[in-house]
Amino acid sequence: MQGKNKLNASNETGNPTLDTVKIYSSLVTNQYAEAYLKCHLTGVDVYDYVINQGKLYNGSWSDWIQAGLQNTVGNILRFNNIYNRIVIASETGDNKQIYFLAGRLFYYILYFKPIEAAPLNGKANMFRLVSKLSDL
Repeated sequence: MQGKNKLNASNETGNPTLDTVKIYSSLVTNQYAEAYLKCHLTGVDVYDYVINQGKLYNGSWSDWIQAGLQNTVGNILRFNNIYNRIVIASETGDNKQIYFLAGRLFYYILYFKPIEAAPLNGKANMFRLVSKLSDL
């Protein structure tokens, strides 16, 4: 039994098929059960995020993309700062700080508000000025 691992030795029945089934079932029930639950809950969270974003933007994914691009451009310095702090934390081996900063980065990337529509009344004069300057 020296060459076999502990999991394999404890599940030996003499039938190779049954041994394989026991090994896989013990792996799923012991070591991977928590990972499976987290994977499932991640899928539920992604579904909730997509549904909530659809409601927030009235089902217009083009508005969502536009707001996401505006968010990215508006927060580029914040993203760069967080990235630099992640690099420093990885050099020092501070894993808690890396996970915290990665969470902040994902939060700033994923959660943003819709672009507020404003009337063009105040901006109409600016458009006239630009068109007059382009005629020169």
